[in-house]
Amino acid sequence: MSQGGRRGILTCVVTGFLLALVLSYFLTVHGVSSDVSPLGLTPLYFNVALQVVLGLWFGFWGCLGVWFGASLGFQIYGLNLVDSFIYGSVDFIQAFIPVLFFRLLRRDESLAGLMDWLVYLVSTVLLTSLVAAYLKNALWVDLMETPFIYVGETLKRRVVGYVLSTLLVSTPLLVVLTPFIKKSRIYIKYIFS
Repeated sequence: MSQGGRRGILTCVVTGFLLALVLSYFLTVHGVSSDVSPLGLTPLYFNVALQVVLGLWFGFWGCLGVWFGASLGFQIYGLNLVDSFIYGSVDFIQAFIPVLFFRLLRRDESLAGLMDWLVYLVSTVLLTSLVAAYLKNALWVDLMETPFIYVGETLKRRVVGYVLSTLLVSTPLLVVLTPFIKKSRIYIKYIFS
């Protein structure tokens, strides 16, 4: 690989990582995710929606930026270092699941075809929402010492919130902005480069 090729990949990696870190940090610290509730049913989790998109645009490095940004945000929020990195790990997982599906199945993140939509709905909307909601809920009960009586209700609200967030926020971002991101120098085509 030429020196210019390496420098281009490094630019993509660093830019994607830093963008994911800053945005994830901002959304975690400022609690944007818990303030909006459509029809009073469940909150929209803008951080989840954006973290999924950042993972799909910037691969592993975007997911790593999500992890660091969320971990820093949770520390500002009041969690200790270990707990904040554990919570941040769930954010990494929720960003990385769609990356694995899209990259390994060679699907288009701009959701151009029927198979792209099917992979998106299964991996991002359903699987990621279920896994991340379950893990966050388990951590919430364990770390925050929440009474067990609230577990079922919070898990349902979190799953519904994650599903709605990915459908209402991630989907338009992917459909509208992915073609522009792919043309830029910062898009990561494969998992790592």
